[in-house]
Amino acid sequence: MLKIGEIIQTLKGIVETKIDIVKLEIQEEFLGIVSRLVLLFFMCAVFLLVLLFFSFSLAFS
Repeated sequence: MLKIGEIIQTLKGIVETKIDIVKLEIQEEFLGIVSRLVLLFFMCAVFLLVLLFFSFSLAFS
């Protein structure tokens, strides 16, 4: 005989696991976007520093 309580607990476990997987996927995507933004920020900062030093070298030559 099937126990309804066990079936319900199993279904709850499956649903909770799927929710956790979706949460982890969203978190992973968010961290990927944040890391790309940080990398872009550092690249822009380096480019601005190069531009600044290039401007100084042109001004003093």
